[in-house]
Amino acid sequence: MVASVWEWLFGPDPSWLRLWVAARVVCTAAATLTVLLLLQYRMTVPFDAIGLGLMVSIFATVNLRDPTPARQRVTLLVIPLPALGTWALAAYLNHWQWLADIGFILVVFCASLARLLGPRGTAWGMVAYIAYFISDVTRSQLSHHSAILLAIAVAICAGYLNRFYVLADDPAATLDHVLRYLRRRVARILGEIASAARLDEPNDRYRAWRDRQLVRLRAGALIAKQQIDFLAREGTRDRVRERAALDLLRLELGLERLLRLPASGMGSEKEQAYLRLRLGALQRHLTGCVGEIGPCLAPAGSKRLRLALDWLEQAIMALPADLEGIPRTSEPTPPGNQTGTTEPPTFDNGKDEKSAGKEENSVGKQPEKKKLLEQPAARQALQNALSVGLAIGIGSLVSGRRWYWAAIAAFIVGTGINSWGEGLVKALQRLVGTIVGIVVGLYLGSLVSGHTNLMLALVLVCIFFAFYAFQSAYAVMMFWITIMVALLYALLGLLQPALLILRLEETAIGSAIGVVVIMTLLPLRTHQVLGSALGELLTAIGSVVDQAAGDSANHRDDQKLIAAAWEIAEKTNALRDAIGPLKRGWERLSPAPIRIAIAIAEDLAYTARELAFAAAGSPPDLTQLDQFQPEGRCLRRKLDSYSAEIKAAGARFRCHEPQNKEASQFPTAAVDKTETPFGDKAALLDLLNQHLDRLRATCLGVVPQAGAGQ
Repeated sequence: MVASVWEWLFGPDPSWLRLWVAARVVCTAAATLTVLLLLQYRMTVPFDAIGLGLMVSIFATVNLRDPTPARQRVTLLVIPLPALGTWALAAYLNHWQWLADIGFILVVFCASLARLLGPRGTAWGMVAYIAYFISDVTRSQLSHHSAILLAIAVAICAGYLNRFYVLADDPAATLDHVLRYLRRRVARILGEIASAARLDEPNDRYRAWRDRQLVRLRAGALIAKQQIDFLAREGTRDRVRERAALDLLRLELGLERLLRLPASGMGSEKEQAYLRLRLGALQRHLTGCVGEIGPCLAPAGSKRLRLALDWLEQAIMALPADLEGIPRTSEPTPPGNQTGTTEPPTFDNGKDEKSAGKEENSVGKQPEKKKLLEQPAARQALQNALSVGLAIGIGSLVSGRRWYWAAIAAFIVGTGINSWGEGLVKALQRLVGTIVGIVVGLYLGSLVSGHTNLMLALVLVCIFFAFYAFQSAYAVMMFWITIMVALLYALLGLLQPALLILRLEETAIGSAIGVVVIMTLLPLRTHQVLGSALGELLTAIGSVVDQAAGDSANHRDDQKLIAAAWEIAEKTNALRDAIGPLKRGWERLSPAPIRIAIAIAEDLAYTARELAFAAAGSPPDLTQLDQFQPEGRCLRRKLDSYSAEIKAAGARFRCHEPQNKEASQFPTAAVDKTETPFGDKAALLDLLNQHLDRLRATCLGVVPQAGAGQ
């Protein structure tokens, strides 16, 4: 029960990586604050230096995302330069408030534009932004330069020690956590299916539950796959790595097969009893209660159920043995390679341009050169500069001293989003978290008022939970940040309901300004983002079809085929993350046609991965390949044609409700009712064709043409 509530609040954390990063942030902040307070006994450390040191320690820790430890060290050691530069600029300009405001707008613009330089530019830009902000708000003086330099040095040293020594990443431990998470997740799903008899009939509630389980399972499997790739070395270990990747794929597909059975008409008493018996045995094996899974007598007419359970049993039995052969090292994991809900928290959710280019190259194509304003960093830089400028002006009219709450809200709402729809959801989450946080913060602040040490400890607790929740639960993050603000005001003796209400007003103003700006200035609409993500997914599916068909000499590279199947999983996760409400857990705010298009695309991706597993799991048959290759090449041309059509649609791309209302309500029904045996490559090609035509018809509102693109 506790685990379910925790996961509902903070989101799943398969590798405990978000927990590890949150602990690192708290330890770094606590060490920095402790050293600076101890220095007060020997010298005078002004308040602005303590505040800047604390914020630099936090921002430098959460934004350190370079791909290698060596690059991370360089980024961290150079951070004092942008921090000192923007602090000095703000300290010089704070005698002329209008100049200081213009300087703040320029710093916001440059910090957003720095994303063009990749993770290093993002880290430097965010630290430069927070240094200017602290200097401007605290009215810092240039005469404090020695104390400021000392505070930044303490923050960097604390961050360096925690990041690379005290709380360094351990890929072997991360892999162990992920594998245990996968076992618990699969056992939990099997238990829920068995106890609730969830295979009776399809409905919206079941499909929503199924989709959530599959997204979390896929995220955990992708992290395990990445950790295996990182830990495995060249030579003899390649075969171990390849087999482990195949068994991870088998586990995920085996569970997805079972979860997709409800629409095929299951539900007799004998089949339900058989299902509960088999699932109970699998669940006991996963939890370590029994060593082997005994045979069960299957009722007549349940061939698909037996096949699904047999495949899942094989995956569960095979997975642990293979992973024991993976070598374990203590080399740190590159922090930018995690996937899904376990990516380290950062104040910039969007992908940087360099990483986007690498992803495109991995598919085998050169990235297209974009104009400056077509790149997300440049577009967001203009949007953030304008929204912050408007927030400063309007926020100053509401409160001449607290305008910065509006400026922060406007900047954060427009940072790291894929479309204006995601910005709207982000603004709503910020408001909800702030409102609830004000209620709790007022009560907690008045309750612990006068207990300085307790309040400082609670502030660190708030920092921990805020950064633990950031990546998967933005509203929860704002809840904890608002409580932290209330505790800080209580610590200073300034806690008043009117002050926190003013914070809510300024936050609402800044959020509204941010949403309006991203909707009007160079807007990027949700359907455009969806079209691009769908095009990338179709490209990855085309790669699987190519690899499964083999080359002209009837040769097939199973290792490349399995890698292509895992790339489909990554692109499927990216497709869901491209839609703001889906990414942030507010699915119902996304239009129904878009949800239908994503459901069909996920059916397409699942079928393509089944095809990859069916081809890689059996030895090449020249007769089958001769029959498969012409159909596979026709399907590949069709994939390329539809992908180009969806991408070229651009701003006029729309998702349309299918004419068949039943199909729109249950988009997978047509596939689930088929009796296609698992592993039948010809039948899987037919299903891919069906899914592809339905996707094109749903997205572009056209009637599927027989043989289109062939």
